Amino acid sequence: MKARLFAAVLIVAMSLSLFGCNDNNDTDKTTTTETTTTTTEESTTASQEETTSTEEEKTTASKKSTTTKKVTTTTSEKTYRTLPKTTTTATAATSAIDNVTEPVSTGSTTTTKRTVPPRVTTTKKDWSHIFPVKVTQSIKDRAAAVNNNLNGAQKIKLPSDRAFVTNYDPDWAFTHHPGLAYFNGKWYASFSQGPKDEDAPGQRIVVCSSDDFLTWSKPVVVGPCIDNPLKAGTLSGNVPSPIFTCNNKLIITYGATCYPPNKFDSQNRFQANADLTNTINKGFVVMSTDGVNWSEPVAYTGGGGGDTLRQTVTGRWLKAYGTSAHFSDKETPDGLVWESKGLSLYQRNDAIKRNNGAVHTESSWFQTKDNVLHIMVRSDTGYLWMMESYDNGETWTDLYPTNFGSSSTMWKFGELPDGRIYGVGTSGNASSGRDKLELWLSDDGINFDTCYIIRDENDSQQRKPGWAKGGRYGYPSVQIRDGYLHVLYSRHKEYMEVSRVKLSDIK
Repeated sequence: MKARLFAAVLIVAMSLSLFGCNDNNDTDKTTTTETTTTTTEESTTASQEETTSTEEEKTTASKKSTTTKKVTTTTSEKTYRTLPKTTTTATAATSAIDNVTEPVSTGSTTTTKRTVPPRVTTTKKDWSHIFPVKVTQSIKDRAAAVNNNLNGAQKIKLPSDRAFVTNYDPDWAFTHHPGLAYFNGKWYASFSQGPKDEDAPGQRIVVCSSDDFLTWSKPVVVGPCIDNPLKAGTLSGNVPSPIFTCNNKLIITYGATCYPPNKFDSQNRFQANADLTNTINKGFVVMSTDGVNWSEPVAYTGGGGGDTLRQTVTGRWLKAYGTSAHFSDKETPDGLVWESKGLSLYQRNDAIKRNNGAVHTESSWFQTKDNVLHIMVRSDTGYLWMMESYDNGETWTDLYPTNFGSSSTMWKFGELPDGRIYGVGTSGNASSGRDKLELWLSDDGINFDTCYIIRDENDSQQRKPGWAKGGRYGYPSVQIRDGYLHVLYSRHKEYMEVSRVKLSDIK
């Protein structure tokens, strides 16, 4: 768990030029469906701490093979019983933005909704008439108002298609850190595979591909492990950021962690909770122009992050990275050189103190119709925390807890074509864990009061116990296209699965 916080990237890479942005999965398929028992898990996975600064590199090599596999398609009619919604009336304050009513924090699950004006769009060269957005409430109160009515929301199971990307492989009993992209008419899934424990030596980065999202090729290794100079006979443990597309290229950045000798016992077994002092962390990037031939890993220090690269209303390319944001205003950024803005070291440490010493890690962003940017950050408090920007990501507020319940995991946020804000993740508490893959919706980015179940099957068991392994559904990666919401996620952290739901079924 702690090891992930080191896995984010350190070596400076030489500069590359040709790349720009575009938004765009593994295994022998069986016709059987798999799922899990309830295992709660404490993972602090694939975390990328925020050290800002960037650069890049590239080359080509490594061939990719494809075999197809069978698919499981499910349409479930199971419906969850309706629980009565509780409504707490809050006193409202009007912000400096016309027609925007801001809710005051109630500290409970529901608050007054605000009315938002139509989004004002602008060009990248002239933002002055909408930025900075003026708000009247403190970030502490604004964060507390954000909620998902965890105990009162009705939950309805969506019909969906479902397929395996990989099956369980005892040689690679740890499989996690999913990333989903669509590129040149094909789907691509990136993820990590390790022998047993999370982020342990020997963990590699692989990619699968699919023509139809339901049958997937076998995994191809694109991020091999490096030899560990600190401990002879051991390898690095590699942790990837999700695959993304930029300037007609597929790009994966990842961190390789080389552990010191005290990370191993006398039998050379990996000790997950050992002291990480003197650990070596290296950053790498791999790229492909065709999805088949991949470059050799090149040293890279531009940072990663588990978020999906998307554009703000001004056209700025942005991805959340822990408690910071990486962005570019180029129409065709190269995908490797980013500006970075976020919390200072003092602000991060202050937030950690207020979180009883727990670190804030993976994050994802969305933008509301008033043009405020919101980054939702994982914590171990049972709720997501939030920071905001009122000037298109140039500066950010402090980080404060929301009332959006989460099972201490990574979420993905974004906007549906109809303008509603979505969050995909697992909202279970400490006792239930990551047992349901859910889609939460909000009209205003404050009250996430509609919940759909994408997956909740308990039809498979964890095969091989390991450190930081557990949970039925983990770390969703989301893409919306062709009338569907597509999701890639790990199961028990042992194999990969995909689901898709029709946008027309999301009422």
